[in-house]
Amino acid sequence: MLVVYHCSNPGRYKEKAASFDPGVIKSNFETQAIKADIAFKYRIDYVFEDKQSPSDKIRDKIIKHSTENHVDVLVLGSYGSKGCTNSKYGADRVGSSAFEAVRNSKCTTVLVKPSTQVPDVTEPGNDERASFLCGVDGSDIAHQGFLQAAHLCQRADRLVTLTLGESIPSRSSKVPLCFRPEVIQERYSEELQIMGFEDSEAVLERCPPGMSVPTKFIKAAEEKEITFLVFGSKGLSGSSATLGSVANMCIKKAPCGVVVIKLSSRDLRPAESLERKGTD
Repeated sequence: MLVVYHCSNPGRYKEKAASFDPGVIKSNFETQAIKADIAFKYRIDYVFEDKQSPSDKIRDKIIKHSTENHVDVLVLGSYGSKGCTNSKYGADRVGSSAFEAVRNSKCTTVLVKPSTQVPDVTEPGNDERASFLCGVDGSDIAHQGFLQAAHLCQRADRLVTLTLGESIPSRSSKVPLCFRPEVIQERYSEELQIMGFEDSEAVLERCPPGMSVPTKFIKAAEEKEITFLVFGSKGLSGSSATLGSVANMCIKKAPCGVVVIKLSSRDLRPAESLERKGTD
């Protein structure tokens, strides 16, 4: 089931262009849904809710709705009708409502930015497909993120894993075997081969001196023309954080979309076998 949730300040959209009116938004969405043949394949619910008082927070309403209705995937634009110029994250173009919803929601979240190049597969003759880059570090939540990305992928999409190794090789010998970058790369090379995704690869790279881990992921995503970066919400070093530092920074800085998998995320398409999914 696909749910379109629209929450707004009832006074604010009347001050803006007609395109912000809930009725216009619903009509535009239905037009796009029919064009993409969504309306005939899935059940669609359209939910509209006004803020009841100035103290109401849109992000709280979004989180509350997704939790109470057992939403599996929450898809958000990086900022709302106020635009990116009013975002406290400035040029990073992530509004506070979107950022807090990603941080605090209990389900998988997909953040789409204005610069995210999502292929329009409804256009005749458009063979371009989406690509997913998953950060994997040997942790359970990173592996869960990889599996969820594989379920989100369509057959023709590209799935890539990226593991960052120690910048100082002598440190590698002190890392437990299961967390050694070379072992992780080999593991996901085998996983991707079994899945059969075209152009899939398990990549092992190291951060150059002076470059942060999030910057390395963003740079790799740009070089590989990635549509969505995928992270488990916490890496090996972020057990007490709402979001790990890498996911946190990539949400703010990456020009591509970002998918965040939570420990509380439900399995997507649990009955789907991923073996040879990418093959015809």
